[in-house]
Amino acid sequence: MNKHAIAVLSLIFLLTLAACQQEKEVSPATTSIPRIDNLQKWAEDACQKQRVLTVLVSRADCPWCKKLMQQVLIPDVKSGQFNQQWLLGELRIDAGETVQDFSGKKVAAATLAKSWRAELTPTVLFLNRRGEEIAPRITGLKLVDFYDDYLAKSLRQGLENPAQCS
Repeated sequence: MNKHAIAVLSLIFLLTLAACQQEKEVSPATTSIPRIDNLQKWAEDACQKQRVLTVLVSRADCPWCKKLMQQVLIPDVKSGQFNQQWLLGELRIDAGETVQDFSGKKVAAATLAKSWRAELTPTVLFLNRRGEEIAPRITGLKLVDFYDDYLAKSLRQGLENPAQCS
């Protein structure tokens, strides 16, 4: 095989690889994770539906948060893989972001995250209706290939936890 043929085949391979990578990623404009504005309401909804309140703590400028959403969470929402187990929402902790807490009081989202020791983003929390963790959190972006395994384990523990809706 001559150098020209090898170059052409290499280019075709790279273009195919790039196309496959683009198919894996989902544009946030296509689908997004709903933003949480009232944790009390979200917790009540999760309990009524017998699901685990799952909170993604993120920042607008966090590249790992975007990667987690595009490569794991949004595809999981679209596939429905965990839709019977979780009620997933995003809590942005940027300056100026506020949310109603579990008692209905308006607080800074960053203050709430600090009370959970969840200031490192992304952090995924599994909470009961009082805002207590009922399963192991996932901090940072571990290996994307195994992230669904971490989610499945924490969701299973959350659903089995007797304090889920207490």
